[in-house]
Amino acid sequence: MLKVENLNKLLFFFFLFLLFEVSAFSKPLPQIVNYSPSEYGALTQNWGVTEDKDGRIYFANNNGVLIYDGSNWKLISLPDFKSARSISSDPSGNVIVGSRGSFGFIKNNNIGEPKFVSLSKNIPKYRSNSAIYETHIIENGSLFFRTFTKLFLVKNNVVTVINNPFKKRFSRSFYVNKKIYIFVEEKGLYHLELNTKKFNFITDTKFFNTKSKIINGFEKIENQNIYLTRRAGIFLSDSNGIKKIEYKNPKINNTTIYRTIKLKNSNLALATYDGIFILDKNLKIINHIDSKKGLRTNNVRSLYEDSSGNLWAGLNDGISKILLSSQFRFYPKILSKTGGNVYDLDFFNNEFYISSSTGLRKLVKNQLTLEDHFEPVAINFVKSQTWALLPLKKNMIIGHLGGLGFIDKKENYSQIFPKKITGSVYSLKKSKIFENKFYVGSKKGLFILDIENLKNFIKIPEINNSVWRIVEIADKKNIWVFNEAKGIYKIHVNDLKNIAVTKYTKKDGLPFNNKLYIVRYKKNLIVGSKKGVYQFNYQNNKFEKSKVFTDQNLDSKPEQLIRMIEINNQNIFHTVHYKNFKRIQKFYSIQNDKLENFPIPEVSNNIFVKYHYFKNDKIYFTSNEGVGIFNYNNITNKNNSKIIFSKILNNEKPFYYGGNNVSYDKDNFKIRNKFNYNENNFHFYVSATDYLDEKNNLFNGYLIKNKKNLNQQFTKDKKFSFSNLTPGKYNLLIEAKNARNQMLEPLKFNFFIKKPWWQTIYFYIGEIIFFMILLFITILSKQNNASQKYATALTFIMILILFEYVNFVLDPLFYNLTGGVPIFNILSKVLLGVLLKPIENLAEKLLDLSSQYLVKKKTS
Repeated sequence: MLKVENLNKLLFFFFLFLLFEVSAFSKPLPQIVNYSPSEYGALTQNWGVTEDKDGRIYFANNNGVLIYDGSNWKLISLPDFKSARSISSDPSGNVIVGSRGSFGFIKNNNIGEPKFVSLSKNIPKYRSNSAIYETHIIENGSLFFRTFTKLFLVKNNVVTVINNPFKKRFSRSFYVNKKIYIFVEEKGLYHLELNTKKFNFITDTKFFNTKSKIINGFEKIENQNIYLTRRAGIFLSDSNGIKKIEYKNPKINNTTIYRTIKLKNSNLALATYDGIFILDKNLKIINHIDSKKGLRTNNVRSLYEDSSGNLWAGLNDGISKILLSSQFRFYPKILSKTGGNVYDLDFFNNEFYISSSTGLRKLVKNQLTLEDHFEPVAINFVKSQTWALLPLKKNMIIGHLGGLGFIDKKENYSQIFPKKITGSVYSLKKSKIFENKFYVGSKKGLFILDIENLKNFIKIPEINNSVWRIVEIADKKNIWVFNEAKGIYKIHVNDLKNIAVTKYTKKDGLPFNNKLYIVRYKKNLIVGSKKGVYQFNYQNNKFEKSKVFTDQNLDSKPEQLIRMIEINNQNIFHTVHYKNFKRIQKFYSIQNDKLENFPIPEVSNNIFVKYHYFKNDKIYFTSNEGVGIFNYNNITNKNNSKIIFSKILNNEKPFYYGGNNVSYDKDNFKIRNKFNYNENNFHFYVSATDYLDEKNNLFNGYLIKNKKNLNQQFTKDKKFSFSNLTPGKYNLLIEAKNARNQMLEPLKFNFFIKKPWWQTIYFYIGEIIFFMILLFITILSKQNNASQKYATALTFIMILILFEYVNFVLDPLFYNLTGGVPIFNILSKVLLGVLLKPIENLAEKLLDLSSQYLVKKKTS
């Protein structure tokens, strides 16, 4: 007899199994973005990837070092135009590169252009064409490089060469837990003591002393050593010895593992000739990404996880970016075999079902290949367009081209009514007004069915045309439906024996009778149309423009509200409008009547978007592209991405090319910020190192002087130009939003334009001294009859100088006050001309008084 505790254990494992099976459904594909050689402008192979502190991504390419900042690609050539074979960076952002026959670091030259600086040139008589296959930056600031025959250790710009004491080549090197390990072909793995340069053999690796067992990956997880070989498999070593991990997946058993990295969550990512495998801490395969799933090619040469959690893959032909940290996952239409457009989805009997253009389908997970796909269900009965699903306790209702039916838990199909009764069925909705009822919207109108007895139904006689959408407002006991070309119907139900139907058309405030979309917001009926958003007013029994979803609150006008869903006291909805003959779809969130952008770029271009919420903090999307899953509660406002300069021009001449400002030799670069008065025209090119969807990052630039904002609108424009700036201090502030509408940390740049020499304080002091000397000479001349004629000339000269000075001071004021209109500049000259004679008379009087004063002083 089965004991109670054993029964409890069995039940526990049974429910654990069910949980695992359900959770397996939440493992669709991450989004993948590919970059071709023609796009980045270099050769095909990329042997390494890293990142600097500002978020620029660097690639060791066959053409040199590639840099990507989210907007622009730059290529740095290496000595003799050789390939880059390895690349790494430290927390300070220093980027170290290994090439063929040389190694060094990336540094800005005097105009901020990134260049390669060689360290290997410091080695006397060193000449080699050997590739540097690995580059490691050690915690104490030392650098480590590996070739087949030599190891190089760099500290304080001093290079130490470690020759190979073995007769076999150095095949791989690893930096694990702050220690350097070297795999020697046909020998095993050694720990290299950097102080003594001594090789210490790792005893359990004597197992790997043949050519067929080359260790290409080495990691430590807790007290276990993980050895990942090129083609011999994956091994785990602990106190019990070494054992091979057996996999049922044929691809990982037969692939070539080229590189491995440990991800931030301690999972392992494997770069192989069959794509990317991701293993959990227990070395179980949790994902396999290959060309069928969107990778540009299967031959992966390098992997790197950036600061935002994106996985970059350097390929044998191009580059791929896998958005592992994104909240979005996807079952693509073709790969997942959705059978065309997906209209609805739901869970029934712990299975995941979709309705599509070609019938009813169920998600099937292949544990061997990790390739999820949807298989047809009830294919003999549900063969064509299937629009709606509604799971009940014992069965799942299906609305399709052939009418209304259901499947039981064994997926046996039964037709509820002949098609002639309902016609094709488009929508299904469980009632909140009636406990055991649900609504059916079909080609022949609206039906109310009994859950316990599906043959028991009520037909609303006033509605005889296609019903695509059903909205229930339970508090008011109202059911709303839209009838194409007829209008909107309100069905008020006190009980099933007292049903009142009211029809609403253009005369009741609707903009027109077709292409209307009805949704519920709070206790209100909202109608989306091409002329804006309308709301039903219960007081006057008419439709009127919504005071919440106004054209002003939405980004563009008019926007047609399409669908809405409520999630945790917040609503998500999307709109559609057309601009420049292009369909534009936008997503919003609304809480307490406050609208905010809620961009979901992953589905923004999809058609027939419908979303579903099952109280598991995930939004499920169905569309013409497949099925998407958005982890709603996993959104964080924290963003480590940065806004950076890609290039800066002054008077059309570049003085900064967007390079990394830190350098391994501590000679850090500072962007020039002081300019002469005539260096007053600027072009600032910016980028954001947020790679979620970098093409949709938005920017906003302020040039502030005296707290005056010159630009305050977010656009995709990455160029900010300012011309004819007057001398003074300026504060440039660049803001950016990523594709998820999250604000990035602003970029600030302060610069100063010097005044011309004739506006400096030294010029003004000299000018005052000159006037005083001139005034003194004039006064003395007035006292001498022989010099009277010169005194008059000097007086006139002083007046002209004073006139020009006043003109010089007032001109900029007139320019700023009048906006530079020429007629006002002419008027200022006329005004000064009118004042010329009074100024002359005043100057004459002052000079005469000064002369008389000096004469009296002299006689007394």
